Amino acid sequence: MPAIIGQTRSALHRLANIPLSTSTYHSSRVTCGRGLGVGQRDRCGLHSVPYTLDRHVREAGPVKLKDLMTRDVVTITSNQSVIVAAARMRELNVGSLVVTTGTDVEGIITTWDLTVGCMGAGHNPRECLVFHHMSTPVHTVRPDMDTLEAAHVMAERKITRLPVVEDGKLIGIVSFSNVSRAMEQLVHDLLAGWSRPSE
Repeated sequence: MPAIIGQTRSALHRLANIPLSTSTYHSSRVTCGRGLGVGQRDRCGLHSVPYTLDRHVREAGPVKLKDLMTRDVVTITSNQSVIVAAARMRELNVGSLVVTTGTDVEGIITTWDLTVGCMGAGHNPRECLVFHHMSTPVHTVRPDMDTLEAAHVMAERKITRLPVVEDGKLIGIVSFSNVSRAMEQLVHDLLAGWSRPSE
């Protein structure tokens, strides 16, 4: 399983680092399809099908984060203990909690923070406060951000969760798995746009 997750992360990272307005892709190999117009065949018998990622997103309609985010966000305050955070994660079967102060997003704490940052360092989880082990500041995103842009943010900042904020209010959260599934569908649709002549 770790190997599969690593391969998925690597694929997402490579795709996310493709410029939003990237160079033209061809369905043929590098040695084929040069100097051809759209739909013309080359000496390898393949169609040259210029297709940019941003063109596909424009034509297919990008998936917005509001369409795939989790709306029921589990939160905790920074003055709670790590043991309380762990109990809440276990009860609700989640891997992270968004740390809030009123309506403001103050940070985020994950199972890694609990096990490695607190207990792994020999601290007492009953005495440790969430404030001392949460990740802060947190990069938040808008609900109208598209999936490709979110993937760029995750790859650039090396993070796996993005709280979604609208008008200063936390309304959802997007995880790496949410974005990964949406990107896989994007790639599937992109490949479906390439054509190969029938034999």
